[in-house]
Amino acid sequence: MPSLRFYVLTSSDIDTLIRQFDTLPKDQTTVVINTQDSEYEYEVIGYCERNNIEWFATDSDGTPATGKNAVLKIFLESEHDYMVHVDGDDIITPYGKNFYRAVVDTDAPDVICLYNQISFSRWDEGLLKILDARPDSRSEDFIYFPKKYVPKWRYESAKKPGSNKGVESKVRYYERHHPHIDEDKRLHWAICAEELTDWCHRYNDRGNSLNRMVFFSRKAAELMDYDPAIVVGEDQVQYYKLKKLAFDGELDMRVHNERPRYTYLYMQDMQSTTRSDEVNYDWRELLLEQLNKIKPDMYPEQYQLPELIPPYYEVNK
Repeated sequence: MPSLRFYVLTSSDIDTLIRQFDTLPKDQTTVVINTQDSEYEYEVIGYCERNNIEWFATDSDGTPATGKNAVLKIFLESEHDYMVHVDGDDIITPYGKNFYRAVVDTDAPDVICLYNQISFSRWDEGLLKILDARPDSRSEDFIYFPKKYVPKWRYESAKKPGSNKGVESKVRYYERHHPHIDEDKRLHWAICAEELTDWCHRYNDRGNSLNRMVFFSRKAAELMDYDPAIVVGEDQVQYYKLKKLAFDGELDMRVHNERPRYTYLYMQDMQSTTRSDEVNYDWRELLLEQLNKIKPDMYPEQYQLPELIPPYYEVNK
């Protein structure tokens, strides 16, 4: 039988790492430490050793891409057939744990990416316990979130851009929230944001601004290489490259509708590369430069990946 391993990439916060194991089984999870903070590395190693969790400490240059490449390398050096990648401050739900296990036992694709993903800006111990066993046609658990957990932000933002209207709206937003930023800089950020929205509208799946890639086969991992030169959006570029291979028939890549049974929670309760006190959207220009390099070899506009049919599994199995 094919085997699955969960890989958690961590770089800065022990509490968000520890909460992973409210759901993930410790004997089926590998922690990959990719940090420039030696004290944090020591802290994580101690936690993993005390809890009998497999861990690897890898060289870091501070970029998400290098951390993700480290995960891929460790996976490929293992004996496992499939992996689930979890960014250290995000969460796999109890449903997601069983969902990805069940996928491996069925007709598993090479890549699963998500749409209608959900995000949260707050966390407490009750978040993962909100499981309603209300039966549906498949007798699977639904996940319901009370109003206090209403998501801060979703990925369904890749609507058709509004040309000058879209730029003007973004400039006004920056004027209100970042008045200290130079006027020309605000305009440049707005133009870049609108161009990225246009990219998503043309090339993403199901009208989402990001189709997060979570599940990978060994075949897919061997074809992947995140670019450390891209500060933000390295996963977007990798998604486009894999989707082109899928279009060419070289990979089986599918999308999963997260609503209403969410497998992966994007958590915004901690600072990260895109969520920090210092506002800087210069990364958008660099991302656009990289996207325009791969544009000549892209798949046709509006090409959509096939849908993954959720596998059946017994609740609480």
